[in-house]
Amino acid sequence: MRKMQPGAPSAVDCLNRTAGSRYPSLEPILDAAELQRTAVDFNQWLAEELNKKPVPSRTRALNFGLFEKETGVGLYMAESKEWDSEDDDWACPPYDEPARYAPRFKVYDQVQQWFQVNKDVGVLGSIGITTFLIISAFPRLHPRQLPDVWVTTGFDDGELYRMGRWTKDGWSE
Repeated sequence: MRKMQPGAPSAVDCLNRTAGSRYPSLEPILDAAELQRTAVDFNQWLAEELNKKPVPSRTRALNFGLFEKETGVGLYMAESKEWDSEDDDWACPPYDEPARYAPRFKVYDQVQQWFQVNKDVGVLGSIGITTFLIISAFPRLHPRQLPDVWVTTGFDDGELYRMGRWTKDGWSE
């Protein structure tokens, strides 16, 4: 994961190309400037959340959960004292603490159009965006803000994707 730190333009290009290669009629709807603004807003939201209430040292994993809503995709962060890499349902509620819901991010509204063409492409775009946001945010956080945790993302009703393990030294697998 350490080598995977793309900038917003290359991340958007990759997501637009991947979606377009599967469905040529799809418009390249994701905008690099909007993704960069979202990354700044996500970094600020995450840092504020962690300053208000740090993740307890007993936390073993963080899930950045996604869910569909009428206007786009929603995002939240949830903590767990347990981690089981073999259990695909690990990230489903209940969590140890209440989930921390992110504000509405316009870039997730953009990807909603892909859901209308094909759900799998919408899921791919949403997970790609979330992965970019997490990879860009974590190195900017103060080492005391996050314990040694496994990090996952995915939709509540779908697959869970393990991004890796975040340690004081950065990403590891």
